[in-house]
Amino acid sequence: VPFRTCTQVELTYSKVNHALYSISVFSPAQKKMSDEAAWAEVEAMADAIKAKFGKKVGALQKCNMASSKTITSNMNIFSFQSLSIMARPSTIEKRGELKGGGSSSESGWVFSVSLTDRAMRDFKVEEPKPKSNEVSAQDVNAL
Repeated sequence: VPFRTCTQVELTYSKVNHALYSISVFSPAQKKMSDEAAWAEVEAMADAIKAKFGKKVGALQKCNMASSKTITSNMNIFSFQSLSIMARPSTIEKRGELKGGGSSSESGWVFSVSLTDRAMRDFKVEEPKPKSNEVSAQDVNAL
């Protein structure tokens, strides 16, 4: 399942119909990475996905802010599937040193790629119609 820095996966199922509607891969926080390096990684991830899936991925919308770096796409104009590639800042807790140093923290970036199908999340399966116990004349004469 690894994709670049993303080594963990999360599957999300609908409460309505128990269908899988979202797949996300994400990374542990990456240390010592500048804002520019995080944005470059998000763009590289988007380029790799676009190269692999081509026209299946729609137009990419980019949003580079301090709080997150995001590239999103609707997979198809008539689809409810969306793709999100994101980096967000995260705090990394460092273990304390033995000489009374206590714990300290440093910052890093967490990367994720999510594919979500909103139609599957809300899709309601029709209940099967109850079978009738009545026997038709055609069934009786079948022998």
